[in-house]
Amino acid sequence: MLELPLQVGAQLTILGGFYATRFFDTVERQRPTYFSAVPTIYALLLSKAEGRRPDMSSLRFAVCGAAPATRELLAAAEEFLDAPILE
Repeated sequence: MLELPLQVGAQLTILGGFYATRFFDTVERQRPTYFSAVPTIYALLLSKAEGRRPDMSSLRFAVCGAAPATRELLAAAEEFLDAPILE
């Protein structure tokens, strides 16, 4: 699945580890159009935002998988990201 975006000229950024605060900086710098994460990561992002409103405007959508997510979590994450989340 990772090769499909690359076949059409997309850029792929793989982070060596996940740190919520670095994630925000990376999105602002790299300007991705989507990202994929598990529900725990979405919850962590929301908890680490701490009133911060990073520029997430490059995101067209996000993907959530590998475990079930609550409707409340998805709704809060969609509002924060200002992008739909495909589950």
